Amino acid sequence: YEDWDVGANGRLDITRASNIAGGVNFASITEPRTSSNAPASTREPVSYDLASSFLAASHVAGRVKLSARGDRREFDYEDAVTLGGTVVDQDNRDRTISSLTGRVDVALSPATALFVQATTNKREYDTADSALLPARDSEGYEVLAGANFEVGAVARGEIAVGYIAQDFDAAVYDEIDGFGARAQLEWFPTQLTTVTAFGSRTIEDSGIVGSGGYLSSSVGARVDHELMRNVLLN
Repeated sequence: YEDWDVGANGRLDITRASNIAGGVNFASITEPRTSSNAPASTREPVSYDLASSFLAASHVAGRVKLSARGDRREFDYEDAVTLGGTVVDQDNRDRTISSLTGRVDVALSPATALFVQATTNKREYDTADSALLPARDSEGYEVLAGANFEVGAVARGEIAVGYIAQDFDAAVYDEIDGFGARAQLEWFPTQLTTVTAFGSRTIEDSGIVGSGGYLSSSVGARVDHELMRNVLLN
């Protein structure tokens, strides 16, 4: 398969303390066969188009930084075909996700800050799940509190924990809520090596008929080493 994306973004500095930014992107993406949402026994992996855009603004006043961001993503899935020639309809996965995020950072020192972040989202599906199941339209929110920090030239990162919830318009789908978290830590053991650890707990849309969504917990790590100026190992 072949994936590609093209986009553009920019930022306008209104003053030394305020700026606005925006961007658009269009991508053609293939869903991994290992994804729990991928239909089984299809001739080819499922592919979809993703059109996204955002608008953001921030303002710094002393030790306080205020920021806001709006995002919109439109998913358009291609139907799949099984080895037996049966068409697996993916139209029920086409959806538009709109979200609005507000955040307040308070600097305790030049290298450490505490923050509170709140995000609301609205997920609108183009079609119903099936003849018997309604569309999985929903509204949700995420409230996180955390800290970002930098330890000289040795490490930096951001950690946040909080609460997440998603409420579906149709009563047939249960509300999803629980513990939410996001984290990313970077360690620089040498000037040429970066070790990154990351994790999250979020609510994701399900590609399985009859399932509104699910709680996703993920962790990972990555090592990047500059073997030569033009050769990177990861």
